[in-house]
Amino acid sequence: TAMLNNQPMGFYHPATLVKDAQRHGVRFAPIDVQESDWTCRVEADGRVRLGLMSVNGLRQEVGRRVAERLRPERCASLTASPAVPPGTSRCPKCGCDDPSMLEDTLTGEARRSAAGAKAGRFCNICAHEWAALAQASAPEVGSAETLAPKAAPKAGSASAPYASIDDLIARTGIRRDELATLAEIGALNALGYDRRSALWQIEKAVRPAGALFAGREGTEGAEPAEETPVCSPPPPAGDTSPLHPMTPSERLMADYAGTSLTIGPHPVAHRRAELALRGVLRASDLPQGRHGRRVRVAGAVITRQRPGTAKGFVFLTLEDETGIANIIVRPDLYAEQRGIIVGAPYLLVEGTLQIQEGVTSVKAERVASLAGGPPPESHDFR
Repeated sequence: TAMLNNQPMGFYHPATLVKDAQRHGVRFAPIDVQESDWTCRVEADGRVRLGLMSVNGLRQEVGRRVAERLRPERCASLTASPAVPPGTSRCPKCGCDDPSMLEDTLTGEARRSAAGAKAGRFCNICAHEWAALAQASAPEVGSAETLAPKAAPKAGSASAPYASIDDLIARTGIRRDELATLAEIGALNALGYDRRSALWQIEKAVRPAGALFAGREGTEGAEPAEETPVCSPPPPAGDTSPLHPMTPSERLMADYAGTSLTIGPHPVAHRRAELALRGVLRASDLPQGRHGRRVRVAGAVITRQRPGTAKGFVFLTLEDETGIANIIVRPDLYAEQRGIIVGAPYLLVEGTLQIQEGVTSVKAERVASLAGGPPPESHDFR
């Protein structure tokens, strides 16, 4: 967290630091207006919660005001969720059943040994974690347990979690463009909306009600009742937007546009099936290869170096979902393909695998631009 909280520093961009940490077992939690502080922090369960300082275009004074609220400690909505049968892939807090937003918190042997006990699940929509098989014992809707009152700060108070997008606007003075960025990166998902639905609700909140919302005039903007819950229940059916939820690729692009990083799949992972058909190896496969073998590797360019003492050789670092690959570019190839090598955010390299004294690299013979994906930040020579 210290490296993420003190950017810019060091050689690698935060996007690379996050992916390297994930490959080493560190778990990250997304930016959330109900949970995030201004800076990154380590939560009680060991996850690193990204801070609002990572949001592009968010003013520091506004971000700090957003973070002043008390975290809701994952309080349950007063609209109780029905019991979910064991094995059903559905978040018991927000009801999300999108497989791309739900993940297992146990993998490999740990997951197999947990079968029949507590197979952990995590929802990227509302940042809720639960034991999947514990859903079977969820209380029935209307039971005394679900109707029992919960002591919590009153909605609208300075220390309460945000009850709605309107509440967030009123308490922080956040601008429309800043709200839109928070919606696009999923930071408003805990209020009960997916990313595009949150964008729809923002337009509703900042524009005067017209004919589209005529039926609700006179009810919006009213003072909240004293017993209004501090955790917003899921939006009513009539309050949904006509916009389709973002696809995984669209969420990836939105993450990079809003924060210049993602805690979801690496950009190259979205194209791995296509690259495998073209004979492209993963970075983690290279050390197991044979010295002198002809290989193909692809990735995001995260560094470009051309030391003055290297006689014109250029050194690139490509990153994919499994790690990094070191590329050596001859002076003549650099002169021939300079535009691609300097300008393309993703490269496909074909060359000779070199493994010497435990150091693995690829001596490039052909270089091509790999289209698609968000442009990563790179550390380049001048």
